[in-house]
Amino acid sequence: MKNVFIVCLVTLSVGHLCAEEKNKSEYPDDIASKINFELINKSKKTIALSLNALKPKGNYYLVSPKTETLFTNPDKIGGIYVKIEPGETFATAIDVNAKTDINISTELKKTTQGKAYPSTIEEYSITIKGKTRYLSYNGANKEGERLYPQTGPLKGIGKFTPSFIMEDRTNTGLLKKNNVDMKDIARHIR
Repeated sequence: MKNVFIVCLVTLSVGHLCAEEKNKSEYPDDIASKINFELINKSKKTIALSLNALKPKGNYYLVSPKTETLFTNPDKIGGIYVKIEPGETFATAIDVNAKTDINISTELKKTTQGKAYPSTIEEYSITIKGKTRYLSYNGANKEGERLYPQTGPLKGIGKFTPSFIMEDRTNTGLLKKNNVDMKDIARHIR
């Protein structure tokens, strides 16, 4: 009887957490079905992000956690960099069968004209084909990684719960079943 009580308590707790997480921002179905690149800025600084794989006429999305608003084609920095505030999530559709070059800068300088541009750029690449690129950027997580696969809203606990209770998803509701692994992300030191 004691074991039944514990199982019920755990199931109710996980169900409650799932219901709470369901209230977070999610993309409309027509947008979510096209997204295969997503980056959440978990650092305490504004970052500038540049991707070689962006489609020139594609839509780029920014989810603001403060207002739970979805913005289309967010602000640019220095022409090719997208500005992502702490806690914001950037998403788009890219060609996942081609190499993805990712440049990130946390150091933004101002020109004499008052425009921001990135300096001290971190370079990454992902060459594995066919996998989604749902990533988190942080100053460094507990393993010292700066750019790494998203863990999801419950810090990856979804991996260990039965699928009928909860699927392993990103904070915005994208399914992570075909996402890159840490070994797929290469950092280039110059």
